Amino acid sequence: MSKYNDDISDIQLRAEFKSSILASPPVSTDAELATHKHINNTINHKLFDWFISDDNLFFPKLETFNQQGDLLGKSLGTIHACPEEVLAHCFLASNTSQRKHTMQNGFDANKFPNKIITKVNDHHVIHYSCTSLPTPLAARDWLTSRFYIQIDPDKFVLIIRSLQDSEKQPTLISSSSLQTVVRGDITTCFEFERLNHCQTKMTISCRLDLKGSIPKSLANRSLSVQLDMVRETANYFERDNEIDQLVRQEFIEAMPIFEATKKEKMLISRR
Repeated sequence: MSKYNDDISDIQLRAEFKSSILASPPVSTDAELATHKHINNTINHKLFDWFISDDNLFFPKLETFNQQGDLLGKSLGTIHACPEEVLAHCFLASNTSQRKHTMQNGFDANKFPNKIITKVNDHHVIHYSCTSLPTPLAARDWLTSRFYIQIDPDKFVLIIRSLQDSEKQPTLISSSSLQTVVRGDITTCFEFERLNHCQTKMTISCRLDLKGSIPKSLANRSLSVQLDMVRETANYFERDNEIDQLVRQEFIEAMPIFEATKKEKMLISRR
């Protein structure tokens, strides 16, 4: 349970999500697998020359440029929860995620909606949201495909990417009521890998294009906000004392038992 005041319904959502994955792992479509492969080559390529933009010891941030000149960002860290729970926290439309959206954009849900438009299957949804930018810049809205893939029993991948004009898009029954909105473009890949003591290595790789005439500093800050999800998720599930206790106990149980040497016995007897 998080150190913050968690919503009981969110705890139940994550528990049900975890149980459903363990009982019936998601079966990915060919299109979903192809999208994951394409994204690995465009925003998470192993040959990219990443440079450190934030040398935070626990949640470092990296940046690079792809062949198109787009700025890419990456962040990673350790989360004190299992991959299934962390995936649920990032994927589900929870009360926690809605509160975060409201805090950042205000209480007017007509101007700044944040909702699932279509459910493609049990692990794939189409999502719409609208976010504010500093005055006098127009708000940005986002129409994204969100789905997760189970790579193996210990690794999951969550993909969030903007739908393109060439793709079949759902009819937006109730989009933002703002008169001027600019459609943003985002591609994000989350990776969740199982670690010891019910922990997860979480990695985010992101390409963000706010479109329109945007100051470079604001574009960089917006990308940094996306990457902050690793740190925010770690804070949400933080249980440092419990993890430290488990590591100490593991160390004690692994300590070898041996007889002291003659020299060591002499040193001890002199004390």
